Amino acid sequence: GEYDLGTNASALAISEEFKADTKNHGKQTIIITVKGADDAEHAISVPVTLITKMIATVADFQSIQPTSAVKGVWGYYVLAADIADNSLASSSYVGDWEETTGFFATLDGAGHTISAAANGAGGLFGILRSATIKNLTVKDNWRSAWASGGSSLLAKACFNSTLENVTFTYV
Repeated sequence: GEYDLGTNASALAISEEFKADTKNHGKQTIIITVKGADDAEHAISVPVTLITKMIATVADFQSIQPTSAVKGVWGYYVLAADIADNSLASSSYVGDWEETTGFFATLDGAGHTISAAANGAGGLFGILRSATIKNLTVKDNWRSAWASGGSSLLAKACFNSTLENVTFTYV
């Protein structure tokens, strides 16, 4: 939409509707039109990243995992701290293969580590669909001691998704 900043460049207000539409989050370009002293208008393109949520705790991470109530997750998420909990990789929803089920979002690990145990079929994200996982280390706390073909650490399935600068360690 269009917003009039007047003469206060810090007065940009983003609507609650836009904030709630997580499908539009991530890398965007904001075009700012300024009027010079001569009344001429100039457009300035400003690249921004709209972050849906900073993830700092296990509860924060669980809030972005698909569930039977919220089957599809969209947005742009950034890890703010290392996270460790062995239940994480068994809690992601995979009970339905509809095209609207899965993690459709971006998770930027920002160099942090998620430590979990590959003790469930769904992994951390259940189903990755057009997702991006980047700048992250995923540490498996259990896989080397319990190798089972029925366990996933990252996801049960991955469709049209990107892993960028992701490291897996098994202990």
